Amino acid sequence: MSAETQDVAELQTGLIAYSYQDLFWIYSCRFLRVSFHLEIGAVNGINGALHDLRAISSLARSRRDDAVVLITATLEAQVYLLSSHHDSPEQAQRALATARSLRI
Repeated sequence: MSAETQDVAELQTGLIAYSYQDLFWIYSCRFLRVSFHLEIGAVNGINGALHDLRAISSLARSRRDDAVVLITATLEAQVYLLSSHHDSPEQAQRALATARSLRI
């Protein structure tokens, strides 16, 4: 294994092996980025917010943090309603259906 491949493997292992306490910081920083993207308000800001919300949701699903998944789905629906894309209402309904399916 080359040195570069080994470095990448160690980095991936380090990112996967974060502690539970670090998880709260990851969520906090991602939600902060979402708020910054929404302040921008342009198409890039909305796309960035959606990207970060999906990343939070993916991490929360892997950790079975249903409350965080609920929050991200609700915020995702709100972001879709703020956007002017033609399929935004349908996307918002899908996000709300995801939130409703959690039954917390």
